[in-house]
Amino acid sequence: MTNVKRDELAFLVTMGTPINAVNIWQVAARSYTDGNGTNHYPYYQPFGNALESLGGVPISTLELFQAGSAYSFVSCPDCGNPLTGNSALSTTVYAQQGQTGYQHGIIQRSLNGLFWPTLYSQEIQGSGIASD
Repeated sequence: MTNVKRDELAFLVTMGTPINAVNIWQVAARSYTDGNGTNHYPYYQPFGNALESLGGVPISTLELFQAGSAYSFVSCPDCGNPLTGNSALSTTVYAQQGQTGYQHGIIQRSLNGLFWPTLYSQEIQGSGIASD
């Protein structure tokens, strides 16, 4: 995600249960050791920072350990306008706000020949609308 150019579309989508954990603390504390023996915490460094640079909200990914969790994020930092914004998010983490983790949208070619999101809506898994 750190290599996405500001005029490119970025898609971040989960499939299945995205994170193997039992609580949000285990998700945040996930780490890996690189070939040099250095320990990294991707949630705090590269992942969180990269997601924020695209207009995302890293904290919305912490609860994706639950079965049936879904997350979809589409962004283009230099696209959009003040009314529509430049990213679209849907996640089961915000189910109380009507989000489902599924989106349906339309992208449109810009004056530069690039595509950017113009319309989007929340969808229900398996709905006929989402497969148009």
